[in-house]
Order: sequence, then structure tokens, then C-alpha cells
Amino acid sequence: MSNYSNYLVFLGVVLIATISPGPAVFLALKNGARYNYSKALFGIFGNITALLIFATLSALGLGAILLASSKAFLLIKVVGSVYLCYLGVKLWAARAAPQPTLTPAVPFIPTNENIKEATHFALYQEGLLVGITNPKTIVFFTALFPQFLSFEQSLLQQFLLLAFTIAFFSFIFLALYTALSSSVRTFLNRPKVMTIFNKVIGTVFIGYGIGLLFFGK
Repeated sequence: MSNYSNYLVFLGVVLIATISPGPAVFLALKNGARYNYSKALFGIFGNITALLIFATLSALGLGAILLASSKAFLLIKVVGSVYLCYLGVKLWAARAAPQPTLTPAVPFIPTNENIKEATHFALYQEGLLVGITNPKTIVFFTALFPQFLSFEQSLLQQFLLLAFTIAFFSFIFLALYTALSSSVRTFLNRPKVMTIFNKVIGTVFIGYGIGLLFFGK
């Protein structure tokens, strides 16, 4: 990276990319509504891991090779599409548990009846898979990184700066989206509201999944 102005341009691109709604954002909204905030963060950690993996591949030049391989790129698109559709169908099939009679001593904490309580690792794995099967991420890093790396300066220092910037702002905005849905968790977890919420987020996932099949054509 030759100067601070280049970094500011890079920062602007990162801000737009990380704040824009995408599969990771809707996954954060879903997890924030479903689990407590600290647990939902593990899904974000998984997504950040995927970003750092792609950033490393891009810095090593492997991202361009992967992008140039039509078969490998198609495979990632298909896998990503199937997984997003799977998440969408899973949410559509979820039924909110009926609300029981409340007593002062037993507060009601609604849940999705047929969605098992996920472990921290399961949420991390889900976030990782959503991030690593998104071909748009490959294109983003393959097209972006070379524009801001200068071979006249330390590549390691530049890589660490760019990768940390992406990871930091991705975490910040995903955490904010998670906090947003977590803050209204009690409202969202009402049976009727949760049913609608599941179908809306599920439809978005399916839409992204279908859209990936046409990405890059």
C-alpha cells in the first residue's frame, strides 16, 4: 500500500461491503433472535475465520487460481447455493412452540419447537460454512487485494493491515446486527412473530442461494 489515501479508499470499500446486507448479515439477525447475544457471536467468529482464510489465499495468489478454475468456482457456487437453501428451508419448516400459561415464578422463554439448541461450535461452523461457500468473497478478495498491495513495501505488514481492517469492521457490523435482533428477542420469540420472522429470513436465504447459481454468468 503506497500511501494513506489508498488505505482510505480501501477502507471506504470495506465499509460499504461489510455494512451491506448479505448472507452473513441475515445469519447474524437469525442467531441474535434465536440465542443470547454472547452465544450468537460464535456465528460471527466463524464468518470472520472464513474472511481471513480467503484473505490469506488472496495474498498468496491462490484466490486468482481458484477464480480462474471454472470447475472449482462452479463447485463452490453449487455448494454455497445448496447450503443457503438448506438454511432457508430449515427456517421455513421451523414451528414456534405454543406459549404456555405464565406464572410469576416461571417466566416464559419461547423457542422454536423443532430447532434444537445449537452448540457454540455448531454456530461457529454455520458461520464458517456460510462465509467460505460464498463465491462473491473470492471475487472480492481476488479483485481487491492486488489493488492495494505494493511490492515495494513489506507484503506481510500490508496484508496484516488489510486483513485486520476487513475482519475488524466485519465483526463490528455483524455484532451490531446481532445486537439489534437480540435487543428485540423477547418480541421476536413470540410464536406468531417468530413464525413470520423465520419465513422472512428463510426466504432471504433461499433467494441468496438461488442467486448464487447465476452469479458470475
